[in-house]
Amino acid sequence: MNNVKVTYVAWSDSFSMGVKQLDEQRKELLAFVDGLLHPIADSKEEASFWDTIRQAEQYVKDHFATEDKYMLLTRFPGYNEHKNAHDQFVQTIADNMKCLKAGETPIPEKFISFMKNWMLSHIAIMDKRYSDYFWNITAF
Repeated sequence: MNNVKVTYVAWSDSFSMGVKQLDEQRKELLAFVDGLLHPIADSKEEASFWDTIRQAEQYVKDHFATEDKYMLLTRFPGYNEHKNAHDQFVQTIADNMKCLKAGETPIPEKFISFMKNWMLSHIAIMDKRYSDYFWNITAF
């Protein structure tokens, strides 16, 4: 039997903002999404899925609060749009969790795929805009 762990969602240096706290949080968020995919791929117990998703949901909220703090402190002009995207994502997670728990959405893969795709595109587009702004105002 092969004990090699497959990574479904991996950190790339292209996601880096160059701010250690934010980058470490993003790495952890991607690890959570990767962890969500493993119970499904390995047909493990449902409890593992729910435990990981609860942890990921709280971590997302904490990470977004940290990003929001940085954006407010630096007076990022795209703050309202960025904050709105964060709020919509958190609400979508909550809505999807309710549907999954109620059995209305029997396939959690779609939910996890949504989380993965949203996070990767959010990092690549919206977080990149803030990163560019941040480094432009802090450059000497």
